[in-house]
Amino acid sequence: MQTMFAITPANAAALEAIVDVAKVSGEIDRDALVSMAETVRREAWMKDCAEYLATKNTTAEEKAKIGRLMTTMTRNDARALSEIVDPYRRGDLKQMIDALQELPWLTPTEQKVLKTAAEEVTRYFLPITEDRMRRMANMMERKGVSVELKTVRIGRQS
Repeated sequence: MQTMFAITPANAAALEAIVDVAKVSGEIDRDALVSMAETVRREAWMKDCAEYLATKNTTAEEKAKIGRLMTTMTRNDARALSEIVDPYRRGDLKQMIDALQELPWLTPTEQKVLKTAAEEVTRYFLPITEDRMRRMANMMERKGVSVELKTVRIGRQS
């Protein structure tokens, strides 16, 4: 779990203002701190997503939309970015599953993990999380499996 995040100068200034008020009043606004933490976490997540998408062959329309979303980075922008990134993650997850399923020496637990991940690929109402991707990458590394992830987009069927 990531515990350190990059922070923009604007967010650092906002955080300093919260602390300055607390120094004077002797109390700190919990809601302001929570909101600030959510903002920093969201912006870090969005930057990670944009870096990930830069490795994929996204459409010109998607590239333009990503650029627009990254300028404001609001909660709504994060949801919109999630809708762009998720089909590409599903494609990567499917490629990882396919590579691992070919191994004859998977334990029953590992087979169950693959089965669950395969089900997640088709559950379009749930996003594919960074945690799931990291766990699959770790399993591939433990098993000595390497696959060049191509740009595969798996989304809802129209």
